[in-house]
Amino acid sequence: MVLKMKPILAVCHVYYPEMWAELKDCLRSIEGAYDLYVTVPEQNAGLKPDVKAFKADAHFEVVENKGYDVAPFIHVLKQVDLDKYGLLVKLHTKRDIRKGDTGFRDLDGSLWRDHLLSFIRTKEVFAKYLKAFEDNPLIGMQANYKLIIHNDFYDDKASRETRKWLEAHHLPKLKYAFVGGTMFVARAQVFKSIQSLDVKTADFPDPKGEHKSQLAHIFERLLGYTVYKNGFILTDGVADEQQMQRYHRGIFMRHYFINPIKRFFFQKKVTKSGKLRVKVLKIPMPIGLFLRGKKCK
Repeated sequence: MVLKMKPILAVCHVYYPEMWAELKDCLRSIEGAYDLYVTVPEQNAGLKPDVKAFKADAHFEVVENKGYDVAPFIHVLKQVDLDKYGLLVKLHTKRDIRKGDTGFRDLDGSLWRDHLLSFIRTKEVFAKYLKAFEDNPLIGMQANYKLIIHNDFYDDKASRETRKWLEAHHLPKLKYAFVGGTMFVARAQVFKSIQSLDVKTADFPDPKGEHKSQLAHIFERLLGYTVYKNGFILTDGVADEQQMQRYHRGIFMRHYFINPIKRFFFQKKVTKSGKLRVKVLKIPMPIGLFLRGKKCK
């Protein structure tokens, strides 16, 4: 059965209730049959009437506040029959990002969220992404190309912990990509391997004191890994190929050449204890030269 003949599975996690209206607008871009699963933490249980008013047959569930949007997504996967669906849409509420809090170039404020939701903002654009699945059987997952991260590019703590997790579970090493922010549209079948994993919400740590190696960040990468393990690719099937290549070349140059040179000549950061550290040519400098009358702990 071709994809367009099967319904879509839409999974939404609503942590910030004030942003549910934005997700509703995006869900209206889905034309045809689809099933909707909405998960919320306990403090947002009152959202149920609004969800049911939007889609009467929506599945609404209160879940533990663990694992960001990833643990609730896996929780839903454990409940559904993926063979019923052609595609799966994963959405969640995402607050504005403070400048410097994201590794993505020029995606501060609301831009990261705007890019994550761009594939489903309008019916016209979403239809183009659906057509890309039909036109290219190798595509397993799609998202905005600016949020697609290749595992052999970044070597942060979460990536290293993911490699350890794969080794511990005897899964093969391979090149893959994942969506930084976990919003995408994908072939439903690729998540069968996630369904079969022995992982549950209780395995995810409490939100307090979480760090980048925690299980949610590992599974953010595994959602992309499973696409490649099933013989598909993650890409932006709507964007211009040359534009994507230029963007990622720019990221490569910035990460491996421009930023290291800049850090060699000048570094300025505030430590966790609130102290300012400044280095010029890697030599620590008196901070009084840079405070300009400002106080620092």
